[in-house]
Amino acid sequence: MAEKTLKDLGNGFIEVVTSVKDGEKTVPLKYQVPKGYKELFAWAVSLPATNEAAGKTDGKQNPSQEWIYDRYCYAADLKERANVRESVAAESTTVMVGGKPFDLLSLSDLKAVQAVNANFLWSATTGKETAKAAIVARRKLIEAGRAVEGDGGMLKVAKK
Repeated sequence: MAEKTLKDLGNGFIEVVTSVKDGEKTVPLKYQVPKGYKELFAWAVSLPATNEAAGKTDGKQNPSQEWIYDRYCYAADLKERANVRESVAAESTTVMVGGKPFDLLSLSDLKAVQAVNANFLWSATTGKETAKAAIVARRKLIEAGRAVEGDGGMLKVAKK
């Protein structure tokens, strides 16, 4: 996480100085935000209602109440998308094989059980963390009745 420096500008705003990393490149970032919600509301009501009324300077839109609303909706959308990505990733049964995504549950019952067991054995012998996809795949195989727990917690293909 990039370090943030905050500076009170004394006019109801705080200047935030940080950086954004994109691959190997780090780009400096500086912006201003209202000091608190009271300052935000005081600033917002002083603005023109529409983007058209606010006009443009140097090709950039001046803030307006409409602009603030658009930014609020955009931020809410990003937050909700991030929450969904986290929950999807937490339930993923996809692993990377040779740099390509591969879903463990797309395998036959026998091969899926073998892949999950192999990951748990590898983890036990190396002391490294078990892949989250293997943990999720194990649970889903049992829930779907494709596998049952055998001796020592290893999976076995369920008899049909």
